[in-house]
Amino acid sequence: MTRFVIALSLARAALSMSSAAAAELVYVELKSCVYCMRFNRQMAHEYRTSEIGRQIPLRPVNLNRRWPADLKDVDRPPYTPVFILVEDGRE
Repeated sequence: MTRFVIALSLARAALSMSSAAAAELVYVELKSCVYCMRFNRQMAHEYRTSEIGRQIPLRPVNLNRRWPADLKDVDRPPYTPVFILVEDGRE
């Protein structure tokens, strides 16, 4: 969960530095990842309904599926969970 807190801090910093209209928090997960399951169960809803979550929506991406074409300039992580702040298709 430390990575999540760091990601939120980065998201807040990005909001204060630029327009975050096109920003999203890409959440790379695996259905078998216990930390991902815990995040989904305990924190995902709270994030989505928070002020920052409404400004920078959470976008789940399953690591076992094809990497989305609009994220072609974002490095695919080798493990989960990973939170990547993306704006205009770039990290």
